Amino acid sequence: MTTPDLTPARLEELLAAATQGPWRIGYAGIYGHGEQYVAEAVSAPSWGDDAPLIALSPALAARVIELEAEVERLRESLRALAFRAERAEVLNKKALAVLEPFARAGSLFEPRDHGWDMVVYAPAAGDEYKIVGDDLRAARALAAKLKGEG
Repeated sequence: MTTPDLTPARLEELLAAATQGPWRIGYAGIYGHGEQYVAEAVSAPSWGDDAPLIALSPALAARVIELEAEVERLRESLRALAFRAERAEVLNKKALAVLEPFARAGSLFEPRDHGWDMVVYAPAAGDEYKIVGDDLRAARALAAKLKGEG
């Protein structure tokens, strides 16, 4: 038995060519009233239990088309998330590489057991540029988090 072509394009083609619903199970016939047509599946011994499925086929085809579109939207979202995750991983590695020397230096100032902090760097440009032990300890803590240790 071959697998039926259930691609959205093929189902859309079939739906476009099919008699418009609603379809009902009952007696045989396609009846037209102006622009309106009603197709009814025959519930006869020759059709057996297939009649309900035949009657549902337009709705099933429409549902497959809808679900395929949703799957494609979800795949696109996953691709975008994967790209963002890869980019974040690259940025984390770069940040860690820059942060690592400061994090290592932070271990020289552990623990802070007095009320004042040691000034590590104090340029003539002013206090807003100075680096103190707390800065290095914060770099160490952040590096541990980036490594998954903290």
